Amino acid sequence: METLESSDQSLGQGRPQHCPQAEEGLSLGSPMDIAGVAAFLGCSPWTIRQKYLPKGLPHLRASHAGKFIFFRNQIVDWVREQQIERAPHEALKFKSQP
Repeated sequence: METLESSDQSLGQGRPQHCPQAEEGLSLGSPMDIAGVAAFLGCSPWTIRQKYLPKGLPHLRASHAGKFIFFRNQIVDWVREQQIERAPHEALKFKSQP
């Protein structure tokens, strides 16, 4: 029978302080399913699929028929971007009304 010899060397990382850390502000946030995103945005899952995904709502899909996975912070960032893009158009709309 063979025995495994142990080594004096540690198998762990020698200097853990040099481990890469996630940069501040790059956290994805908690994962959400389509129903969670719909509740978060105040709409239906149908609206998420038919309106927001084609507009670029960030998501992951494991396979062609797989479930959608969304991350909260990406959703919040996307909504902010949409508001910024729409803001000049909304301002013009209100100014042009008598």
